[in-house]
Amino acid sequence: GPGAPASGNVTGSVTVAASGKRPGSVNLKSSSTRAPCPGDRWEEALDQLATTYPDGMGRGIAGTRDPRYPVQSLDQLYLQACALHPVFIGLVRSWAGASGGLLSSAKRRKHASTSSLTLDPSVCTNDGSASEGTGDMVVPKEAGEQDIRWAKLKSTGRAIEKAVRSYKGDVSLVVDICRQSIVFPDLAKLVACIKAIEADERVRVLRVKNRLDPSYDDSMSAGYRDVALNLLVVTDETVRMGVETHVCELQLIPIDMHRLKTEQGHARYVSFRNMRAE
Repeated sequence: GPGAPASGNVTGSVTVAASGKRPGSVNLKSSSTRAPCPGDRWEEALDQLATTYPDGMGRGIAGTRDPRYPVQSLDQLYLQACALHPVFIGLVRSWAGASGGLLSSAKRRKHASTSSLTLDPSVCTNDGSASEGTGDMVVPKEAGEQDIRWAKLKSTGRAIEKAVRSYKGDVSLVVDICRQSIVFPDLAKLVACIKAIEADERVRVLRVKNRLDPSYDDSMSAGYRDVALNLLVVTDETVRMGVETHVCELQLIPIDMHRLKTEQGHARYVSFRNMRAE
């Protein structure tokens, strides 16, 4: 969104780099692993960091990271994402339920066309019936876990492709391996979800991509629009697992746009993305 950082190099306890992943434990004073500082004044550099970021930069402060130690292994990113995935799912379900958002049904038809979906949330049911508009979305408060179709982790092939094409091989900048989405029948509910996330002490929002902003150039995304949040999940559980600095992504999608996310539409988007080498 306006004023939000577009990518990395933003540090701190709440607003950190979009690359916000690092090894679970590092020794800031280890001569074998540390990055060089001007004049090699390492102790002085650490003191300066402590002054600049009084909330802390190291492992001891939940939800913070040291930007000098990005994760360099795709395997490590996926290990973190696997551990974070079930925790993130629980949060996404709670935010959707609190704001009137909808989640994808596990019984969603694979070859749904635009006409098979509906703008009326009152007909979004959990029974997966074949009548028009039903079985595609579920209301979180009414759905069992088996009724919800959660997004899987980003494929390794696409993660490698994205790192090479967009980030010059820097895998730490791939911040959507662990991702989910919520669909909204109106923008008021989408805004309510953002407020619920903002008020949730278990998360740190790092970046907001507001593709619904009228000033956004949708030619950059083949006409696609949503609100995408990159965030950290900071709980006792994630700190214990060492994944509280793994960045995940949540897409907040107006149902009008969701209607266009068919297999054919996605194939066209992939072609667009390939032409742009993204």
